[in-house]
Amino acid sequence: MIQDLTGDQSLAKFRGEYEKLYKALQKTHESEKRLMQKCRELNAEIVANSAKVSTALKLSQDDQATINNLKKVAFCHITRGVATGER
Repeated sequence: MIQDLTGDQSLAKFRGEYEKLYKALQKTHESEKRLMQKCRELNAEIVANSAKVSTALKLSQDDQATINNLKKVAFCHITRGVATGER
């Protein structure tokens, strides 16, 4: 049966259009695979950068807490020195 259809000239136009559509579908599928891979790579990069930002934020908060504690210590030391007449 398929042999009969391949020789049928009335189906030649249909066959040509089918082949073009099939090639376009294959190309689209390959493009989709590449885009999905790129999405996975970008998502992994986002996750990695998110972890870095989180670490940087934690370090910044820790640094700010250390600065505030040092200010308190310095203030207490200065006010104690003023109260006793020392500097």
